[in-house]
Amino acid sequence: MSVKYFIFLMITSVTLVAQASEEEKTYGIQAGVVEYEIYGGGVVTPECNLSIEGYEKLSFKEWGDVRIEAMERKETLFGTLYSIEREKTLKKSEKETLYTVDFQNERIITTNLLEGDIGEVDVSRMEKTGTMDVASLECELWEESNRKVCLYKGVVLLDEKRYLGFVYGKRADYVNFDLNLSEEEFVLPEYPLKEDLLVRNMIKTTQTYRSETISDKIIRTKEADLNTTDKNYAKTFNGFFNELFEKEKNYLPLLLKAMRKTRACLHTAQSQSDTSECLMEIRALKSEFNGNGNHTDILMVEENKEKMLDNLDIKIRELKVRMPCINRAANMTDLSACMK
Repeated sequence: MSVKYFIFLMITSVTLVAQASEEEKTYGIQAGVVEYEIYGGGVVTPECNLSIEGYEKLSFKEWGDVRIEAMERKETLFGTLYSIEREKTLKKSEKETLYTVDFQNERIITTNLLEGDIGEVDVSRMEKTGTMDVASLECELWEESNRKVCLYKGVVLLDEKRYLGFVYGKRADYVNFDLNLSEEEFVLPEYPLKEDLLVRNMIKTTQTYRSETISDKIIRTKEADLNTTDKNYAKTFNGFFNELFEKEKNYLPLLLKAMRKTRACLHTAQSQSDTSECLMEIRALKSEFNGNGNHTDILMVEENKEKMLDNLDIKIRELKVRMPCINRAANMTDLSACMK
């Protein structure tokens, strides 16, 4: 073997190894932090709109071999009906393992890491259409019929989906790469680990440990290929909100009962402490059903007890008049019409 041929083989081998190493990297950046604004919403029924807002943070090191993603999202249904759903997730990946924090049961679920579980988007079926500027960085824009994604060296800076007139997306508003991130950045709560063998081969592993939000149901409708001009569109669309409809229909009679009980309690209240105690049941009910932590409208503690009683009387009368219509409602559109 000649010296030239040997050198050629050595250079070729080193190049191939380098290329393979590059391909194995999740990101083309060693470490960094990306913070996103979550946004979206749309019209649920002619009388109800959905608003989506939230925050997400992705931290990574070792070219993406270690990633941690924290997300908090609030979905507000407002109009003739009012409901709030909140979601909080925390996920971490190391090599081939995904750790999902189950806050409710205070444990950490471990499963196999699958593509798209955390900090990635599969663009294999998307078309590269150009570039755009996000967070002062020029990223590659990939698009399909109802989705667009913008990547910077593999890091997602924009991910936006549009289905049935709804939009749901996240957009980077702060980016800092090549940082010296501390180990504290990647620490999970000190919960016990639980390996979940049942979902090891399920594609949507990250969806397993929380109930679907309103936007989840909307995004899932893509698989049904609904046609908005179809005569059965409204009927089919309402089916995706059946859980919300059932929840609201169960909630409203309980609300009427709680308001009556609160009104009777307030009538005999002698102090601010008594007034607050009278409101405890209705506050708990509203928090359970619609996550309304602010306790606005009838839950405001007024200095004038008579004003509080007058407000409750008005709301009790209004809801009482609507109850026959609520009881007859067969879907979300019917229920929304009852609350006009």
